[in-house]
Amino acid sequence: MSRYYFHREGAEDSSDPAGAELPDDGAVREWAKREALILGIEQIKRQGRLMLGSRVTVTDEEGAEVARVCVGDAIEVRE
Repeated sequence: MSRYYFHREGAEDSSDPAGAELPDDGAVREWAKREALILGIEQIKRQGRLMLGSRVTVTDEEGAEVARVCVGDAIEVRE
């Protein structure tokens, strides 16, 4: 398994120093989507608003970007 790092970018940027070991690209994408959902929930709790353009950028052990998921792409909005 490879290690991937999930960096949050939005109102408050944060880097992921620990990362997570994941087996494949599908698992990386699902983890990034979950992190983007958490980011959105935290925005609503702290600021009372959701910034759809905030995102989670995933890098590999060499620092190369392997995925990017925006909060707006991670949520499903229904009436």
